[in-house]
Amino acid sequence: MNKIITGIAVIFLLQSCSYFKNTGNTDGFVTLEGYSLSKDEIAALLPDNYTPEDSAKIVDAFIDQWALDRLIFERSKDNIAKDDQEKLDELVEKYRIELYSQTYLQDLTLQKLDTALSNNAIIKYYGDNKQQFRLSEDLIKFKYVHLTTTLNNVSQVERLFNSNSKASKRELDSMSVAFKGAFLNDSVWNRKGALLERVSRITPDNENSYIIAGRYSKLEDSVSVYLVRVNDVLKRGEVAPLEFIKPTVREVLLNKNKLRYLKKIQNEILDDAKSSDKLKINR
Repeated sequence: MNKIITGIAVIFLLQSCSYFKNTGNTDGFVTLEGYSLSKDEIAALLPDNYTPEDSAKIVDAFIDQWALDRLIFERSKDNIAKDDQEKLDELVEKYRIELYSQTYLQDLTLQKLDTALSNNAIIKYYGDNKQQFRLSEDLIKFKYVHLTTTLNNVSQVERLFNSNSKASKRELDSMSVAFKGAFLNDSVWNRKGALLERVSRITPDNENSYIIAGRYSKLEDSVSVYLVRVNDVLKRGEVAPLEFIKPTVREVLLNKNKLRYLKKIQNEILDDAKSSDKLKINR
């Protein structure tokens, strides 16, 4: 068998690229007990700019596996009981029908289902079902800056950081290019881990001392200064805020719409079969 396969590989390697692209001849190029492989099927395996060595390995491996699968299949038919074969055939046919049906319905859904959702629809669904949207982790609203101890204007940065005026926020933002790190949008919810990743002085062991709503902290070591303000905290298990969970709510709504649409299509197909006498039940 290996000699035959090697011979086939050599024949392929002696042909030009245009030889493989010829799709006119669909005769079996490799045959095995009633099964056949065409030149095109084998040529389709070969990547662009392949080397003769690569081609030989790819073709050898593919034909080996192709032949082995069919040899074992044919042998199994002589060794598996007829009743078991019938059960297997039923399972294969059931899977075939399900695979075709699900692929058709999925394609139909992609083509026909309206995926546009109004903001009002999302807000209403969230309002009606907010108890279903519980946090699996803590959320916080925070801002921070990471400064070096060599920075001359640490006190000025601290004053601007603790000011709520728009002018101070703009000035602080303009200075942020000189910071080692900064996050200044304290109006959005973030996962607690976002703060722990940015501020090394706050750890899971001491976070309860710093992650407190309204808490301002100044953390220093020999080389760095961290200014941190936590505006708000939501604990794991509390209702998730809409602005954080909105993509999830949208996905839930889309899935519900998809299920309704699929049920509608399925009912229409079944009703059509009944009304046109395609489906007949002989009682």
